[in-house]
Amino acid sequence: MEREFLHIYNKLVDKYGIKLNQNINDSFLDIWFLQPVRDEIDFVFEQAKQIKDIKVKKVIAIILSRTIRL
Repeated sequence: MEREFLHIYNKLVDKYGIKLNQNINDSFLDIWFLQPVRDEIDFVFEQAKQIKDIKVKKVIAIILSRTIRL
């Protein structure tokens, strides 16, 4: 099954220009997440940084970090 699907997978990656590797592999996020997912993670955490209430900010950071691991 793997050989059969690998051809289809590679065609889809090429067709849609999916970037599988990032330019930098310095952190866990760089290594394990595709660039589009990494962009979303960075965006959400930048939004969370703007929260003024420290307690709420900490809770949001925990929720987001747990969600990202799934």
